[in-house]
Amino acid sequence: MAVKALSLRTMADWKQLELFEKEADALRSLSHPGIPAYQDYFEVDSDGDRAYFLVQVRQAYTFACVHSSVRSSD
Repeated sequence: MAVKALSLRTMADWKQLELFEKEADALRSLSHPGIPAYQDYFEVDSDGDRAYFLVQVRQAYTFACVHSSVRSSD
């Protein structure tokens, strides 16, 4: 799982949020094994801040799975 976060406190300008939201929209529309799948986009309010999160999921392989795959191809 990959989580990308953007905090309003650390933003230099609103353009950063606009680009972050465009990235979320673009990832939502993509389907490729080399790109982690879009899972969710949400915001969280806390005292004095608002943070935006983009969550992606990528299929992970264990070493045992990769090792057995390599051995079976020999």
